[in-house]
Order: sequence, then structure tokens, then C-alpha cells
Amino acid sequence: MQESTRNDAIARLKGLGAASEVYQESLESWLENQNDTRAMSVVRQQFVALELDFVTAMPFFERSGDEILLLAVYAQAANLHLLLLRDVSLYGADWGLEPYDIANYYNRPKKGPLHILITVWNGIKRV
Repeated sequence: MQESTRNDAIARLKGLGAASEVYQESLESWLENQNDTRAMSVVRQQFVALELDFVTAMPFFERSGDEILLLAVYAQAANLHLLLLRDVSLYGADWGLEPYDIANYYNRPKKGPLHILITVWNGIKRV
């Protein structure tokens, strides 16, 4: 059962990684020509879609009872998500997003490095 859970988590992480690469390619295309409104629209749409993918995937990596098993996968997914959110703070205004929307995205993750540390500490206490 644990192996299946871990394999499912790794598969989801690979999907997020692949989607992140597609987004990154679009971001790089737009950065090369920031006056291209089509490229800007594509990167903004891909940002929104990818951010929603992270919002829906992260709870899977936090499954109660599997926190220690999934910790490494959770940490990698959280890092990818934070990198994506960094982009909206850097480029969101250029994509036509309002300051309120940018702040909303950036403030969305309620858990981060502190959650990872707490999970590790709780795992160590169990051993």
C-alpha cells in the first residue's frame, strides 16, 4: 500500500514537472518578446492553469498518515509551486493582472517550509 501511495505521488509530481516545463517554455518565449500580446496571453493562461494544478495536487502530497512517506515529494512539489508564484510576483503586472490578484496568488499557499520542518520533526519523534 505504501509503495502504491508513493508511486502515485511521484506520478503526480512528474505531471506537475512536465506542465511546469511547458509553462517555462512559454514564459521564456514571452520574455524574449514582451510586446507580443499573444505570447503574453498564452503565458498568463498557462500560469493560471498550472497554479490550479498545484492547488489541487498539494493536498494529495499532505495525506494524513502518509506525511513522512510523501515528505520528499511534497517538498519538491512545494518548491515548484513557490517558483511559479515567484513568477506572478515578478511578471503578473506585465501580464495584465491587478495588484489584488497578484497578492491573492502569492498569499495562497498556507503551508510552506515551516510545514515541512514540522512534518520532519514529527516523523523523527515517531522513530
